[in-house]
Amino acid sequence: MVAMVREVLPEREAGSLVGSCQWPLLAARMQQLGGCDGTVVVGRHLDRLATDTSCQEATGTGLVGRLVDATLTYLRSRCFSGSDVCVSAGQV
Repeated sequence: MVAMVREVLPEREAGSLVGSCQWPLLAARMQQLGGCDGTVVVGRHLDRLATDTSCQEATGTGLVGRLVDATLTYLRSRCFSGSDVCVSAGQV
């Protein structure tokens, strides 16, 4: 999971996300998704982080909070770039 995050995010953001207190929760969610849907799907979720501009505006602990929030949001949804269907986890 760490390698997937490092492939998608710049070094600073990847290090902040992996070093966060919430990382075990995020990694467990990624592992759960990967087991059900495959690592390609997890990668597609994480790809959306690279285009999330809200994380680019933050620094320090604000950056970590935004990265964690964005990651959880993307992992909970089933919406991908180019997809006509977007279903949040609460609707699945």
